Amino acid sequence: QNKVSEYIKEAKDMGINIMPPDINESCEKFVAGKDYIRYSLSAVLGIGKDLIENLTIERKKNGKFKSLTDFINPTVFVFLFAPLNAC
Repeated sequence: QNKVSEYIKEAKDMGINIMPPDINESCEKFVAGKDYIRYSLSAVLGIGKDLIENLTIERKKNGKFKSLTDFINPTVFVFLFAPLNAC
């Protein structure tokens, strides 16, 4: 995580805009655009690889999420709330 912070600071110092994670735009890895870098989902604490893979599959299959209800569907729901079931 320290390296990520260092890289983000360096990018900002170079005038590169760091875009926040976006459920419809972010991927597993950081993505570079023309004048920005989109924060990766894997760098968000608590988001696992399985959830990221399922989000990607859902976006490819059904397009962008249009609402919170659209996002919280059975495919994604299991990965979001699985830690709560462990208690």
